[in-house]
Amino acid sequence: MSDQTVIENIGPENILELIEELANGITDPKCYRCGFCCQSSACSYGQWDPQRQACKSLKSVPGTLRFTCEKYERIVELEKGEKYPMMGGGCVSTLFNDLRDEARTESLNG
Repeated sequence: MSDQTVIENIGPENILELIEELANGITDPKCYRCGFCCQSSACSYGQWDPQRQACKSLKSVPGTLRFTCEKYERIVELEKGEKYPMMGGGCVSTLFNDLRDEARTESLNG
């Protein structure tokens, strides 16, 4: 649900539904591989591509709204045992993240 949709749909008849939907998205920390992080900046393992406005290691998964990192396995291996590993911690951008909302909806709906 986009921010604009939320604003347009606020009304006494559906306020509880909107609050529940927002709370579900906020309290669901799972990563849905929306690519938001890697489209915001490159991590210390990646390299920024100014033409794509994304990390060069970010690749889309055909037929979905999701992405994958070409360096995922290597990063997981390098950070094994770290207190705060880069991969596997969940989403840190659950608010007002349309990319995540769309990937989450796609994932939950099969």
